[in-house]
Amino acid sequence: MSSPITIRPARIEDIDEVYQIEQKSFPQPWSYDLLRQEFFYPLSRQLAATTSSEKIVGYLLWRIDFSGAEGHILDLAVHPDFRRQKIGSDLLSRAIGMMKTENVSRIFLEVREDNLAARKLYEKFGFQFIQRRPNYYHDVAGLVYQLNL
Repeated sequence: MSSPITIRPARIEDIDEVYQIEQKSFPQPWSYDLLRQEFFYPLSRQLAATTSSEKIVGYLLWRIDFSGAEGHILDLAVHPDFRRQKIGSDLLSRAIGMMKTENVSRIFLEVREDNLAARKLYEKFGFQFIQRRPNYYHDVAGLVYQLNL
């Protein structure tokens, strides 16, 4: 039986574990410095999924725009050993709820065209495909999705 997972606000002390998951999750991961900067950006929000021993097993980063009307999901990843346990769904659900509380009316995100698991997750939550951006990820197109709240 797997240990229970808790979703909580991520802290700067989590950055090393977040970075390790980022490296294991994406062919073109964010740099350590870029991830770290996101924790200090005033309009940025971060969530972490943790085990009972406080091990970070997933995270989600997003921003609210200056008007407060739009959210932008920047990064969502779950450690490979913890995938297929609904952790990504739990993180996304919590983030959407928090954005609703902040009166966000629309959420945008970009996802790799070849990331079928992520696309399926976003579509399950009602995100709609709105645009294809060729070579957005250098080697593959990015798909822009939108969710109206």
